[in-house]
Amino acid sequence: MGTVQITIDRFTRLEDFIAKWESYFFNSYFSHTIGSHEGVKMGLIELWQQQVATGKAFPIEQLNKHHNLLLKHLIK
Repeated sequence: MGTVQITIDRFTRLEDFIAKWESYFFNSYFSHTIGSHEGVKMGLIELWQQQVATGKAFPIEQLNKHHNLLLKHLIK
């Protein structure tokens, strides 16, 4: 799925473990999206790079609507 080689030894402290996983996740390219649905209108990598470069709020208008579920309906 991703492009990262994971190297965490069993003596790693929790803080270092979390930092490594964040680094692995945010520095990885993913080969596909969940369920092969594109979640955004523009390229996902392009959107991520734009977000990192500008620091602007996430452009909600870029999201593709796949269903009428809202997070508040899933969490009860």
